[in-house]
Amino acid sequence: MIFITGGAAQGKRDYVSRRFGLAPADILDGAHCEPAQVAGARCVIRYESLVRRLLIEGASPEAFTRSLIRTAPRLIVVQTEIGCGIVPLDPDDRTWREQAGRCGCLLAAAADEVVRLHCGIPVHLKGGSA
Repeated sequence: MIFITGGAAQGKRDYVSRRFGLAPADILDGAHCEPAQVAGARCVIRYESLVRRLLIEGASPEAFTRSLIRTAPRLIVVQTEIGCGIVPLDPDDRTWREQAGRCGCLLAAAADEVVRLHCGIPVHLKGGSA
């Protein structure tokens, strides 16, 4: 598994497309895809949006993520960092932010490679070197 993270609009989608030769059809969007599709995909972007959708549906994002780690070891997961900045006033937004962070930690721990993008520049936090 490869986990890519970084702030909004930092070039994460372009990076994975270019580095792994992915076509738009190879990339699922966590804001719109069916959760069941993710395990069979090459790449899922906006994983934090999928976490939010799972919470709204009453599912456990952590359980989903643990299952994904077991069933999709070659998946590329891209998640926008949403844990920095002002703590949201809305309790649901705080729960979402916490769950996205917990899922990101699970993904990073299980990944062979973790990359953080900042201004389009990849910083390898774990494994890899391209």
